[in-house]
Amino acid sequence: MKICKVCRARFRGDPTRCPLDGGELEELPDPLLGRTMGGRYVVTQKIGAGGMGTVYRARHEAVGRDVAIKFLAPELALDATNRKRFLREAKAANRINHEHIIDITDFGETEDGLVFLVMEYLVGRPLNAVIEQGPMPTLRALGIILQMAQALARAHEFDVVHRDIKPDNIYLLSGHDGDFIKILDFGLAQMKGELRLTATGTVFGTPEYMSPEQARGAPATFAVDLYAVGCVFYELLTGSLPFTGTTPDLIIAHLRTVPEPPSSKLASIPRDVDRMIMRLLEKKPEDRYLDAYALADELKGILTDLSGMSRMPRSDVGQISILPGQMAIAPTNPPPAMPPTSQMRQVSPGSSGAPGSQVSQTSDKSRPARDTERTGRPLLDAEEPTQTTVVEEAWGDRVEFFGQMADEAHPAGDGPAWLDPSISSMRTHITQIRDLRKRLDGLSQSAAQHEHDMRDARLRIGLALDELGRDESRILRQIAETQPRLDEATQRRDDLEMPLLRAWGAVSPLPAKSPRATREDAEVLREAGHLASIWLEADRALGVLERDMSVRRREREDLDFQVAQLKGRLGTVNAESDLDLGSLRDQSNRLDSEIRKRVDGLLADAEPVVRHLNSFPFIRQRMSQSR
Repeated sequence: MKICKVCRARFRGDPTRCPLDGGELEELPDPLLGRTMGGRYVVTQKIGAGGMGTVYRARHEAVGRDVAIKFLAPELALDATNRKRFLREAKAANRINHEHIIDITDFGETEDGLVFLVMEYLVGRPLNAVIEQGPMPTLRALGIILQMAQALARAHEFDVVHRDIKPDNIYLLSGHDGDFIKILDFGLAQMKGELRLTATGTVFGTPEYMSPEQARGAPATFAVDLYAVGCVFYELLTGSLPFTGTTPDLIIAHLRTVPEPPSSKLASIPRDVDRMIMRLLEKKPEDRYLDAYALADELKGILTDLSGMSRMPRSDVGQISILPGQMAIAPTNPPPAMPPTSQMRQVSPGSSGAPGSQVSQTSDKSRPARDTERTGRPLLDAEEPTQTTVVEEAWGDRVEFFGQMADEAHPAGDGPAWLDPSISSMRTHITQIRDLRKRLDGLSQSAAQHEHDMRDARLRIGLALDELGRDESRILRQIAETQPRLDEATQRRDDLEMPLLRAWGAVSPLPAKSPRATREDAEVLREAGHLASIWLEADRALGVLERDMSVRRREREDLDFQVAQLKGRLGTVNAESDLDLGSLRDQSNRLDSEIRKRVDGLLADAEPVVRHLNSFPFIRQRMSQSR
C-alpha cells in the first residue's frame, strides 16, 4: 500500500502520484494499517507478533468500539491444516462463551490469503507480569484461581480442553473492583468430536506447565488443565515454578518427580491450600480433582474459611493493554494526535470482505502532526469513536472541485476530449459507491445485532449448563464417596453369609416326638441367631446405601438428559448462527468486491485528471491550498 506524503491518503495498486492532490506516494511500512477487514474492522495499530502471527488493534465501525484482530503468519496460512488449527481457536472460544474466557466474535479469510480472528480488546496486564513482582497474597491468589476454575469448568462442560494454561495466557483486566481474569489463546484447544489435526503422540503445551500425560504424548483430558492450574497456583504463591531446568529436564521432572510442597518455600501458606496444590500436581490424572467444578467448590470453601467471605481482594492492575494471544503488551497512553490536515482522507487497500475505501475525519484541525510511518502509531485516536464516513464524502467534494478547476482551466470548452467524461465517470462511481456502502453498512449493523443476540443466547444456555454441571459434579462426588462404602457393606454382608449358613446347618432338627430342648441345641441356636442379627444389620445398611446410590444415579441420569438437551439446543443455535453469519459475510464480501471495483475505476479516472489540472500553475496552487 502507498501513502501520500502530503495528504496522508492511502492507495492500493501502483499509482505514481496521489489522485487527490498529485503529491508523491511512498510505500507504507505496514500495509495492514488502515485496512478494513470483514467490512467492519479498520486496523489502527500493530500491537506485536508471535510465532503464529501478528496482533493488531482495530475499530469496529458498526458499533464504534475497539477490537483485536489476530492474523495468522502468511507462511503458515499457506497450509490448510494450519488455517484450520488457527480458526479452531474461534470455534473453541465461541463454543464456551464465559465471562472469564476471551470473546472471539468473528473470523475469516481474505482473497489475498489473510486468515484472521476478531476478538474483544482487553485493557490490563498478563498474569506473568504480576508474578514477576514476587509471591502473591494467599487470598488474592485464591480469587484468581477460582475464576480460572470456573472458566475451565464451562470449557470442559463443552468438551474443550485448553492444553496451554500458563500465566501468559491469563489476563488481569483493569477497571474492576478486584481481580477479573480472562483466559486467552485457545489456539491449542482440543475439542471432542473434531477431526484430528495432529499426529498421535504430538506433545503440545508449555514445558513448565505440562502435565505428565502431555509429556508422554497421551491424549489430553480435562485433567491436563487442572495440572497446569496447579503449576500456576504454585507460582503465584511462591514466586517460583514447581520444576525448573531445560525442556528435557522439565519433562522428566513432570513425569517422575514429586514437587516440594509450596509451604516448604513459604511457610505462611495455609495447610489446606498446600494440600490442594499438591493434589492438583498428582502424577495420575485420576488422583487430581474430579473436575473443575469440584476444584471451584473447594476454593470457595477455603476462601470463606480464610477471609470470612468469598469476595476477592482488590487488585492493583496497571494500565497496560494487550491483544489476545499474548503476542505483545503495549501501554494504553493515548497515541499522538492527527496530522494537521483539514480532513484526514484514508483510502483503504481494498481487503477482502472490506469496503474498497473510506474516509476518516477528525474534528480537531489544530492537533500536532503525527507521522504514522515514523511512530508506528494508529491513524485513529484510541480514546474517541472513529468518525468514519464513506469514500464519496471525501471524493465527492474533491470531484466537484476538479469540475470547477476544469471549467476555469478551459473556459472556452477547449479541454481534452477525455476530461469531462472522466469527471462525469468519477461522479458515477461515487454515486454507485454510496449505494453499495449504504447496503454494506446495513449488513454490518445486522451482523453486529446478530452477534449480540447469539452471545446472549449462548450466555443463557451457558449459565444453565453451569448450574447443571455443578449439580452433576456434586452428585458424581457423592457417588464416588458412596461407592467404597457400598463395596465395603456388600463385602461385609457376603463375609457373614457362610458363617451364618454353617451355624444354621449345625442346628439339629426338632424331634418329631417328645421334643425337648437341650443346652447344646440352645447354644447352637444362640450362635446362629447372633450371626443372623449381624447379617440382617449388614443387609439393612447395604440396602440404605443401595437405595441412596440408586437415587444418586437417577439424579445423574436426569441431569445428563437435561445437559444433553441444553447442548443440543446450543448446537442448533450455533448452527443457525453459523449459517446466518456466513450468509452475511458472503453478502458483505460481494459488496466489498463491488466497492473496490468502483474505487479502482475512481482512481483510474482521477489520476490523469489530477495530472492534467496540475499542469496549470494557478490550479496547482489552488489544489495545494485546498489540501
